[in-house]
Amino acid sequence: MFKSWHRPLLFAATLLAFPIAMAQSAQPGSADNYPTSQIELVLPNTPGGGTDAIARIIAPALSRRLGQNVIINYKPGAASLIAAEYVKRAKPDGHTLLAIHSGVLAEPFNNKNFRVDWIEDFSWIAALSGTPWVIAVNSSVPARTFEELLAYGKANPDKLNLGSTGGAIDLSIAALKRRTGLDVQPVLYPGASQIITAFLGNEIQMVWNAMRGIRPLLDRGVHPIAVTSPTRSRLAPTIPTLQESGVTGFSTPSLWFGVIGPAGMPTPVVDRLNREINAILRSPETSKLIEESLSQEPIVQLPAEVRETAARETRFYRDVVNK
Repeated sequence: MFKSWHRPLLFAATLLAFPIAMAQSAQPGSADNYPTSQIELVLPNTPGGGTDAIARIIAPALSRRLGQNVIINYKPGAASLIAAEYVKRAKPDGHTLLAIHSGVLAEPFNNKNFRVDWIEDFSWIAALSGTPWVIAVNSSVPARTFEELLAYGKANPDKLNLGSTGGAIDLSIAALKRRTGLDVQPVLYPGASQIITAFLGNEIQMVWNAMRGIRPLLDRGVHPIAVTSPTRSRLAPTIPTLQESGVTGFSTPSLWFGVIGPAGMPTPVVDRLNREINAILRSPETSKLIEESLSQEPIVQLPAEVRETAARETRFYRDVVNK
């Protein structure tokens, strides 16, 4: 039985323990008090384009779920390096994030001065959406399958030109040429709109484009040959994969978008953001909006899965450069 002199000691111990417990529950690594202020979602490009389109869908919904404003901040330039370094140096508390497209993973292999390690310098939080790349030809090319395209290129050397914006697309084309012997020459253009204009004007005969860019051209003599992903797209199930077209075991990275933050973010904060973003992507309204307006599919993944996807695609680009 406790004697009366124990009671003051027990009360004092309780008072001492209470602030310690409160401090532990409110520590920076806890998701219970996150976020404490507005969240800055940095984009490595100017308004317009794929990253901006998906960010404008996700940001308002995430604001509502977190109870804080999610503001989009554009920091274009240097092939995404300006935005990447800005977020890399930010405090890793979950209030500064970066929206990316998967093509940035190729930049370190195109630019020796690219001072960012995408895998190690960032916390990988969530995927957003994606689409396979589509290889398509215009009406000047009689091929309708990849096998026919190979034969046409062999019979007409140096006649096939493919529009590219460089980076990931050039490396993927190099891998495909090395694997299959396809006779095609990449031609560099500053942007997707210039590529489409050249494609329709027959300055180039092939494109390596996202589904969103191909769909409006189908009634203008454009023919999809294959998607470069391991499986067919649910949004275009009639377009075969390269593997189905005879290039056994071959695929290239697809186009996808994701959210990352500075390295060292607390795991509870990363997990909270992942849960909230995935909940948004699972909602029928958001899913329909992404599919109909962007011709993409939502991608629901855990942080470790997103990081592994990025690491695998990084290895793909490294192997292309090193071979």
